[in-house]
Amino acid sequence: GIMTALIKIGLPSVPPIINELKEHLQSKDFPWILGQIGDKRAIPVLREVVKVQYPSTWGNYPVEALVKISGLPEAPKFIKELKELKELKLFHFERFTEDIIRSYRKDILKGLYDIGKPVVPLLIEVLEDKSDSDTLYSDTLRFQVAQVLSHMKDKSTVPVFLKILENEKEEQDLRFIAAGALGTGD
Repeated sequence: GIMTALIKIGLPSVPPIINELKEHLQSKDFPWILGQIGDKRAIPVLREVVKVQYPSTWGNYPVEALVKISGLPEAPKFIKELKELKELKLFHFERFTEDIIRSYRKDILKGLYDIGKPVVPLLIEVLEDKSDSDTLYSDTLRFQVAQVLSHMKDKSTVPVFLKILENEKEEQDLRFIAAGALGTGD
């Protein structure tokens, strides 16, 4: 339909989409379209959309599109956000729930996955870092990062997954992801 047509039009469709999105920050389709097109001109409006929509539309695309379009130069900032959750704290939740945190991180990780292999070393660092025990739901973060890395199928993840698999003190779910990534799982 219309979304596919806008994506096929590509860069020329970005300014009108941005203008429309500025008028309707609650739009669920335009952030996804902008993420598919990948034009950096969309970054400022996507930041606004994230502030307005998140987390009421978690599972949608504003955060993922923002990370994907920002690309590798901004990836370290988003990796840091996975741990510190500063942007999420701006939304003034009285109480963070694990579901909200998991969803927010998932959206960031989807965007990082879309960037691809260049972010693998950054994600490996997060997976290997057990020192952040005070990070909110740090076990969940490591599990989510392991899932993303397993889907990336990058050979540089083999040593870290072997280490996790061989360490009986690691969480069972994390070891299961490692086994699957190494091809030894079901």
